[in-house]
Amino acid sequence: MRTAPTPATGSLVPVRSAPDARAGRSLRRVLAVLLAAALALVVVPPAQAATSSLTLTADRSPRMGESVWFSGKWSVGGTGRSGKSITLQYRKKGASSWKTAGSTVSRSKGAWAYRFRPDANYQYRALSKAWGSTPGASSPYINLTFSWSPRTIDRRVDVLGWRAGTSKGTKTVSVPGTTKVRYNSRSTMLLVEVTQSTKVRTWTVEGDIRDAYVSRGSARGELGVPLGDARCRLLDSGCLQRFSKGVVYDNAFKSPVVLLGTDYDWLEVLAVAKSQVGYAAPSNNISRYNDWVGTDYAWCSIFLSWVGAASGHSSSIATYGRFTDFHAWATSRYRKQSTPRVGAIAFFDTHTTDGRYAATHSGLVYGMSGSSIYVIEGNTTNPATGGGRGVYYKVRSKSQPMYYVYPSY
Repeated sequence: MRTAPTPATGSLVPVRSAPDARAGRSLRRVLAVLLAAALALVVVPPAQAATSSLTLTADRSPRMGESVWFSGKWSVGGTGRSGKSITLQYRKKGASSWKTAGSTVSRSKGAWAYRFRPDANYQYRALSKAWGSTPGASSPYINLTFSWSPRTIDRRVDVLGWRAGTSKGTKTVSVPGTTKVRYNSRSTMLLVEVTQSTKVRTWTVEGDIRDAYVSRGSARGELGVPLGDARCRLLDSGCLQRFSKGVVYDNAFKSPVVLLGTDYDWLEVLAVAKSQVGYAAPSNNISRYNDWVGTDYAWCSIFLSWVGAASGHSSSIATYGRFTDFHAWATSRYRKQSTPRVGAIAFFDTHTTDGRYAATHSGLVYGMSGSSIYVIEGNTTNPATGGGRGVYYKVRSKSQPMYYVYPSY
C-alpha cells in the first residue's frame, strides 16, 4: 500500500490500487491460459507429398512384324511434367518378373511415347522411378495380342495417326511372288501394302532405309518387298529391316549398309560389322567397344560381342569383356572346325614369338576365295599404313587361323 500527503496537513494517508486494473490483468492471464489450451487441441495435418500418375495406351492387336507406338502421360499432382524418364516393360502372361524394352523421356505436358516391335504376345506397363520428393508410379498393364486379320494402308494409317504424316499419293505395282503391291508415299514414311493370296499386310519403311530402298527400285528392285517393319533402338541408334531379297542396316553415324540374300540373321550380323569398318581407336586398348563393355582389355573379341548385341543376335555371339572368357565360351558352345565358311569366327595365334601355341586374336569371316579368307577384325592394324588399331578388312591365308567356330545365327 502506498501513502500520500493530505492537502491540509501534509500527513500521510493510505492510497489503494484501482480494483478494475487489477482485475484486467487477471482476466488477461486467464484468457492466455485458455488460448494455449485451445491451440494444443488443434491438430495440424502434415504437408502432403505430391502424387504422381502414369498412363499407357497402344494398339492392342498388332500384326506380327509391326512396330507398336506405346504412349501415355506422366503427371504430378494432376499436372503433366516434362523431363521424366519413363521405362517400358513387358512380360509373358503369368510371369512374375518384368523385362525392359527401353526408356524415353516425357515431353511437353507430360506426354511420352516409345516405339517397340513385339515378337510375342506380352503384357506391358510403363514405369517411372521416384524423383526427389515425388514418388514413382507405374501404369496398369495392358495385354497385346497379335491379330491375323488383314491390315490395309488405310487401317495402318488409322493406327499410326499423326505419325503417318500426309499422303503424297498411292500407286499399285505388279511384283512376282505377290498378288498385289501398293505404295503410299507419305511425308514421314513409305507405306507398302503387300497382298499374297488373302493375306494383306502393310509395312512402314522410314528414314535412310526408305531412301536406300527407293533408290534400289523399291519392291520391283533388288531388295523386293518388306517382310516387316524395321527393328530399331539398337546400339548406335541402329535399325535393321528385312526384305524378301536382303537386309538394310542404318545407324546414327554411317550411311545404310545394304546386303542381298535370304540368310537374314547372318546378313544382319555382317551388315553391322561392315558399318564399323574404318573405325580407328584413339590409343591402345581404349575404344568405343571397350567403353561399351566397361573394360580396358584387348578388344578384338569385344568388337565381335558388340556386333552380336548391335544386330540383336547376342544369343549367337555372347558378350564378354575379356578375350580368354570369350574364347572359352565360343569353344565350349560351338565345336572347333578346321575349315572356314562365311559367318565363322576365326581364332588366330598372333603371338608367334612367345613359345606358346594359343589363340590370342579373333575375326569374323565374310568371304573366301582360293586359298584366302576375307575377315573383319577389331583391334587390328590398318592395312593401308601397317600401324594403329581399329576395325578393318583383312585378307588372311586359310591356313593361318588355328581353328574356326560356326555361330548358330
